[in-house]
Amino acid sequence: MRASCASVAVGILLLATSGASEAWGQPAIVPGIGPARPPDATGTAIIRGTVLAADTGAPVRRAQVRANTSDGRDSRVVLTDDQGRFELKDLVGGRYNLSASRTGYVSLQYGQRRPNERGMPVEVAPGAVLDKIVFGLPRGGVIAGRLLDEAGDPLADAQVQLMRSAFMPGGRRLQPAGRMDTTDDQGSFRLHGLAPGEYVVSATMRSQMMSGPPGLVPGSDQGYAPTYYPGTPAMNDAQRITVGLGQEVSGITFAMTPTRVARISGRVTGGTPGTYEGFVSMSLEDVSAGMGFGGGAGLQSDGTFEMTGIAPGRYVLRVQPRGPRRDEDPVGVLAVTVAGADLAGLVIPLHPPARITGRIEFEGGMPPNTQPSQVRVFPSPVNPLGMSGMMSGPPRTLPDFTFAVSGLTQPVLLRAGGLPGWNLKAVLLDGEDLTDTPFDVAAGSTVTGVRLVLTQATTTLSGLVRDDRGNASANASIVVFPADDDKMGVQTRFLRSARPDAEGRYEIKALPPYANYRIIAIESLEDGQIFDPDFIAGLRNRAERLALTEGETKTHDLRVRP
Repeated sequence: MRASCASVAVGILLLATSGASEAWGQPAIVPGIGPARPPDATGTAIIRGTVLAADTGAPVRRAQVRANTSDGRDSRVVLTDDQGRFELKDLVGGRYNLSASRTGYVSLQYGQRRPNERGMPVEVAPGAVLDKIVFGLPRGGVIAGRLLDEAGDPLADAQVQLMRSAFMPGGRRLQPAGRMDTTDDQGSFRLHGLAPGEYVVSATMRSQMMSGPPGLVPGSDQGYAPTYYPGTPAMNDAQRITVGLGQEVSGITFAMTPTRVARISGRVTGGTPGTYEGFVSMSLEDVSAGMGFGGGAGLQSDGTFEMTGIAPGRYVLRVQPRGPRRDEDPVGVLAVTVAGADLAGLVIPLHPPARITGRIEFEGGMPPNTQPSQVRVFPSPVNPLGMSGMMSGPPRTLPDFTFAVSGLTQPVLLRAGGLPGWNLKAVLLDGEDLTDTPFDVAAGSTVTGVRLVLTQATTTLSGLVRDDRGNASANASIVVFPADDDKMGVQTRFLRSARPDAEGRYEIKALPPYANYRIIAIESLEDGQIFDPDFIAGLRNRAERLALTEGETKTHDLRVRP
């Protein structure tokens, strides 16, 4: 949508799920919101609209509407009034991603056609008004049921959570779906506001989510391990539950079976006896499980520790300071497998933190009035599924634009951002470009002299997407990927996707310069699907060639491919 079109009304979209076509949002009569205003004297932009219930067309009050620019320059949140209307004022010009949410409804990105798909951006020029944006929020689905113990009695105060299969760097995994409930005295739970799709239901005793051991069976050494519907401790054996649009699926009843829980004890080494401080934290090794024991035990002055009531699973033990982590704090990490038997005599060696230090440089000179706090330097783990092992302290950018990243425990890529209009050009060390090469820093060692070079000479790729009849098409997704396999790592910068706006125009900024890209427009794309190697392999022979040079602005029109 271009800003020259100050008044916009958009139809609602369709969803197909489980082989049946259902209305993702029903078209509704849009009440008049008033005439479009001309650009005001201050040059600010305004986006106005309405949030309606997709099934009835009734206004949805107190819905939360978010607007974010793709480059991070602007972010706003407002609530709708009693007529479901919203107004986002004082916006910088540019492309915005809009979303709306309300309890009991499915959260929706503007222009989203099906769950797990990216929404459609809207574009507004500085000082312009984009009017009559319409969201049709579908009613959310519900999964309800009861949780029982091994005798068939209600199990209260358990945490029940939903999980969904999703694409992410490193593969497709079950991920928490953001919905939780705590069972009441009848063991009942109800999870609402669900988008159509397949879900896994998991249950964990609440004490496993906090600082204590899991719920113990009275008078025994038994406890309840995390359990998945229909009553299995194995995630891979969980049964999927299909929820249709606005559907309530009830009667989801399953039992948590007690299992022997373990005692873990050991000590840390590498410090001065009698001066140890801090605690040993514990978390599930697989972050996608989302619901493991999240507590720990205090560290005694002689370096010993003990935890009780640990359910079976693979965990990561980490030595943590009592206060905020500092650059000089020693680190210690140990992976353990608990299978019911006690684990005694564990040893977690402490060692000085691994560190990376360097300087931030600005190609062409530092912009005026730039503050160090505006530039964020952060480590990006090569294995995002193993983030439970990350122990880095908060990266610091000092007044002289030097930086330090400390406490690293796994290979990372260095990234920088946060300053509008500037992007990372290169990560240099001794003249070698390590922008896409992981830093695997040995414990206790420091890599110095790293140069993070930021540039304003960033690429802009844009164009018009047409359907098979030659008409501009908004019903497509654009995928850009590298032809060379060595640039397809888990955290690659050379892989991007985008949706065109209502006029079929797309825009992708800040792709690295590269002579061997491939680009294609396809009919639909699940969010994160570009991380699936098999999916990308299926696009290679159909995609067009594309080359981008440093700072280039290029137009590349596309036809939608089936």
